[in-house]
Amino acid sequence: MNKNILVIQGGGRAKGNTARLVESFKAGAEESGHSVEVVSLLRNEVKGCLGCNACRYGKPCVQKDAFHDLVPKIKAADCIVFASPLYFWTFEQAVSYYQFALVNYIGFRDRGMVLAGGCGDTNGRPQIDNTEYLQKAYKFGKFIYEE
Repeated sequence: MNKNILVIQGGGRAKGNTARLVESFKAGAEESGHSVEVVSLLRNEVKGCLGCNACRYGKPCVQKDAFHDLVPKIKAADCIVFASPLYFWTFEQAVSYYQFALVNYIGFRDRGMVLAGGCGDTNGRPQIDNTEYLQKAYKFGKFIYEE
């Protein structure tokens, strides 16, 4: 029962903590036989929604950005993983918004999350190697479809 997983990766550092988490998640998921594609928002600009409703009527997005190329990937995905750094705010606020917007409003099914706090600041090298989070991300990818 192999799945097609799309990872939308945010973050401004190509080799930062978020990128490292994604690599670990991907390794675990692929080891379980899943296909994983990572789309970096660092390389693919996606602008915010304008609320024009073009998409609701089957028309293409009026924004001229990379979202148009993402649509077929989103539709083909069995699972979409969102990976984003959290430079400020708290996990509570981010999780609340995720639950409200993606789970409750859009209707995505939540399969879990890895919240990796305390991985250092952005003034130096990523510190995630000094934590258990890379292993957690690997296990999350490996067992994402285990019940």
